[in-house]
Amino acid sequence: MREAYEKLVPLGLASRCPSNGGQYDNFAYDAALLYPERLQIAHTEAELCDEPAECRSALQQLEKILQVIWRTFGRPLPYAALLLADGDRMGKFIAAAQDKSHHSELTRALAGFADRAILILREAGGQAIYAGGEDVMGLLPLSSTLHASQRLANEFRSFISKISQTINQESGITHLPTLRVGVAIAHIQQPLGQIRAYAESAEKFAKGAAGTDAQGDALGLSLHIRAGHKLSWRLPFSQSEDFESLEQWINDFSAGNFSTRLGYDMRALSDRIELQQLPAGLVDSEFHRLLHKAQQSGGGTELSQDGRQRLQKRLAQLTTPEKHNGQATGALRRLGEELILARWLSAHQQGDLLAGERQ
Repeated sequence: MREAYEKLVPLGLASRCPSNGGQYDNFAYDAALLYPERLQIAHTEAELCDEPAECRSALQQLEKILQVIWRTFGRPLPYAALLLADGDRMGKFIAAAQDKSHHSELTRALAGFADRAILILREAGGQAIYAGGEDVMGLLPLSSTLHASQRLANEFRSFISKISQTINQESGITHLPTLRVGVAIAHIQQPLGQIRAYAESAEKFAKGAAGTDAQGDALGLSLHIRAGHKLSWRLPFSQSEDFESLEQWINDFSAGNFSTRLGYDMRALSDRIELQQLPAGLVDSEFHRLLHKAQQSGGGTELSQDGRQRLQKRLAQLTTPEKHNGQATGALRRLGEELILARWLSAHQQGDLLAGERQ
């Protein structure tokens, strides 16, 4: 594929990317033509080349190779995640530094975090666009978004914890700075400026209520399906059970334990119960009926007993007063959206999302 792509560079149909010493050295070209839609556009543009026949031949050679890859591994996922991260309560923390040495040490700590952020994104299969101090911007594949966000938050917490031991905290600061992370999941053919606006909105959502104990230290996720649907979630990094549940559902979808419709069916059930104002006692029975009818991915096989029990346990957790004031319908909708989000975060290639994108 590298050989086929290299022939397209002098023809102006592809571009070579500079080496950054990372994993992309294996394929140091733009990846646009790996997507069937973009390749089709290139075939049209080939007729405008100085040497149309040579351009057509080079594109046909690439497509012949890609056809084998697409059949074997599936077509590439047309959605990606744009991540924005920033520190909360940094102003007061910086002001607490009493002398030049403290400011210098803080600067070194933030520079160290920026270096680590670049590595974290790269190890997650992503790429940092910008990393300066506590400000980070990068692109990620969907499947590593959750883990990378948690690693960034933990790494930032570690750097701040070390520097806080040397900065005088007698100025009334009761909360150390934390990191808020906003992630927008969008189709790659949307304008990048629009996707960045989505990510900025997700970062603002992650901030939460400014000036409160709950400010920041959270992940704001914003899913923008090309059909026009949107789903927004806020996950405080301190709520480990929420991350663990999401990871569990991601693994279930990856293993084919759940059908792609399961989350959508739960959300629809919640909407129907609220619309028809059914008694609260019916929520539990309707939920059990839904689980009984649910199938694993591909159909034909019922949801396993273990899967049903885990879903029931999670619904009970979400129905606690701390989560939804004990309202079962709100918890059911939350679980449904948790499953929808997990379905998207489990995707590795286009075929994984076809059913979900139609919803």
